[in-house]
Amino acid sequence: AFWNGEAKKAIALALRGERPDPWLVTNVEEVNAHEAVARRSVTLYQVMDDFRRSVRDLVSQLDSASERQLERETDHKSPEGGNANAAWVATSLIAHLRTHGEAMDIWLHTAA
Repeated sequence: AFWNGEAKKAIALALRGERPDPWLVTNVEEVNAHEAVARRSVTLYQVMDDFRRSVRDLVSQLDSASERQLERETDHKSPEGGNANAAWVATSLIAHLRTHGEAMDIWLHTAA
């Protein structure tokens, strides 16, 4: 849910033509470690509830923007040198979620 929240902030910034800073962090492992410690006492139920809510919020945000708004050219560049617009943030988030989904699927099938 943390990265979904960061993506939502970044998309809002990109839609306004601003630099999507929350999505351009370079110290991902450090951020992940900090967030893991901060959320260690949170129950699995709350984690899943937060995740579901964050996905609904993102979908609502993306649905409220036009394709033109999402794909608008900006002066800001992604680490790969491409346009760091709202569509780039959303695409990056989807790739991020797929990676976790694949890891969770492997874990679920090997834990049994």
